[in-house]
Amino acid sequence: MKRKKFIKKVLVIAVLCSLLMISGCGTQEDKPKAKISSADKEAVNSITETKLEKYQVDIKSSYVHGTSAFGFALKFEVKLDNMSSSYDAYVCNDMSSLVDKKIQEENSKNFNDFKEKNPDISEEELNEAYNSIYKTIYFMNVTYAAGENVEIEWAPYPTEENSSKYSSYEEILKTGYMYLVLKEGENITGFMVFEFPVSVTEKGEYERISYETVNVLEAVTFEKTDGKYQNVSLDYVKSRVDNILENK
Repeated sequence: MKRKKFIKKVLVIAVLCSLLMISGCGTQEDKPKAKISSADKEAVNSITETKLEKYQVDIKSSYVHGTSAFGFALKFEVKLDNMSSSYDAYVCNDMSSLVDKKIQEENSKNFNDFKEKNPDISEEELNEAYNSIYKTIYFMNVTYAAGENVEIEWAPYPTEENSSKYSSYEEILKTGYMYLVLKEGENITGFMVFEFPVSVTEKGEYERISYETVNVLEAVTFEKTDGKYQNVSLDYVKSRVDNILENK
């Protein structure tokens, strides 16, 4: 019961703040493990990786634990030169999550519409309505539309499904990891691995826990050979992510 109350409190506060703002791979010790099929093993030796160099990562807003003014997710943008990929983002374990902004915007719109139609509603009734309108915005993977840039919101807390595994902030507020898969249609054309170092600084009588930096651990593309896409599977990318985190 304590675990559920703890995570539920974190998620509810985070969601409320995200609504207000709109209307106004985990840790190294807990890495993703992928099983590679025999077909994938045969394909590994034939896959050619090229270092991705023409990209830029810009932080839009930091995450500061317990401080709503800084938001409840680390928001950053990845810009790719001369590439119009679509993107699939994955956290590296169940200690963190990604914000689905489409659902976030839908929640905000529905909630604001309800308030406009019911201007005299009590705060208690408004809270009940919010609970019925709200859809979770936190997932372990999110898909983004094609374009030369993508804006990602990474949150240092688990999804509702994984929340019962943790009972304290100390268990989840650690250095986090995620990876971004670049795609053209159904073809995987590259990937990037990100690290989010946790920063703990003394501020008088309390500690300030924040995420203010995004490190790119690896960025590669799978260029076409003889005019054809290489046969790259998601399991292959997952195995590469495992290897990168194990050897960092």
